[in-house]
Amino acid sequence: MINTPTPSSNTNTNLSNTPENSFINICTLNIRGLNDPMKQTQLINYAESQQYDIIGLTETYFTTYNNTRTFKNHPTYHAI
Repeated sequence: MINTPTPSSNTNTNLSNTPENSFINICTLNIRGLNDPMKQTQLINYAESQQYDIIGLTETYFTTYNNTRTFKNHPTYHAI
């Protein structure tokens, strides 16, 4: 999953204006099954509380593509 921030009016990409504390927060989780919608919701809530930008999930055991319904149309995270 990737955090897709909302575009801001300040689009200056000059590195000298980048705050020194601007980091990318990356997380990897062995989730051991993510077919349960409640577990998907808990994962999203946890990711938002920790402000992760990129999350790598292993062992999701999705049976079909439709099982990612929690991640569809989410305002913060985009599932790939």
